[in-house]
Amino acid sequence: MVQRMAMAIGGTLVAPTVLLESCSFDPDTTTAGPLRLAMLDAIAETIIPRTATAGARDAKIGAFIDVMIRDCYYPDMQEKLNSGINEIAVEGKSAIGRPFEDPTGATFLTLSLCFLQLPVMSH
Repeated sequence: MVQRMAMAIGGTLVAPTVLLESCSFDPDTTTAGPLRLAMLDAIAETIIPRTATAGARDAKIGAFIDVMIRDCYYPDMQEKLNSGINEIAVEGKSAIGRPFEDPTGATFLTLSLCFLQLPVMSH
């Protein structure tokens, strides 16, 4: 009984440390170029905009997305995701008249309206 309690307490103390370490991320591990990072940051910034707190660009979410696509998806899925990212770049620029990844970028509403008019892709 004492051994079980010791294991439970030890697990409770060790688990948060292990989980927090597994959530750490070094944005320098990305192999994406500056244009791709800017694009991924712009997409993420439409979802998590800077307000009184930091936004997606501030948190370097673009680098995180790039590493996740590279390390966690099979090549066929990577191709689909990258195709979708490129489509956002092209259609976003067309809809707002400037590069989507421009730091003054589109608002979430502008982006949403742009993509509501696109035909839905089949899987």
